[in-house]
Amino acid sequence: MKKFLAIIILSLCFIIPSQADDIRDFQIEGMSIGDSLLDYFSKEEIESRSKFYPNSKKFVRFYNAGKESKIYDTFDFHYKNDDPRYLISNITAIIFYRENIKDCFKKKNEIVSELVEMFKDSKHYEDKKQKHLADKTGKSFIYQYFFRLDSGDSAKVSCFDWSKEVRKTKGWLDHLRVGIYDEEYKLWLQNEAFK
Repeated sequence: MKKFLAIIILSLCFIIPSQADDIRDFQIEGMSIGDSLLDYFSKEEIESRSKFYPNSKKFVRFYNAGKESKIYDTFDFHYKNDDPRYLISNITAIIFYRENIKDCFKKKNEIVSELVEMFKDSKHYEDKKQKHLADKTGKSFIYQYFFRLDSGDSAKVSCFDWSKEVRKTKGWLDHLRVGIYDEEYKLWLQNEAFK
């Protein structure tokens, strides 16, 4: 019996865990979900550039943070309103492509490949092309790739291809967005932020 128990214990010691299923494994410019914004920005910067959503003050958006980056043009963060540590619940990084959507697609594919490798056990799928609801003419499109982890956290890589009319009238630029979201923030955004 002692030999049998020893074999079981030794066998358990050599089991290698499967691929991690944690959104915190993916960093954008060294930042990840669960980090404190205070590690990257002053409290004054955070509070001066933070805004609430129309129908809920549970999460706060810290937009266009001005963080220097070799890759991304701007960042968008979300944190809980009542959190004195300003822990990150969402990071979205953006690269602008001035009328060059092909380069956006190329960068999107590179990032998707990295995420597929990192989150091998996740559910992931591509939504190749859909009309963007912000353009009533139906001439603007969004191309997205989604990742859903067993933890409920998620990631999304998107290219926004705005019509000439939207670019001219609103000044919006074609761009790539890379976003990582914890489950609580994602559910809040879907169910509370705009309702």
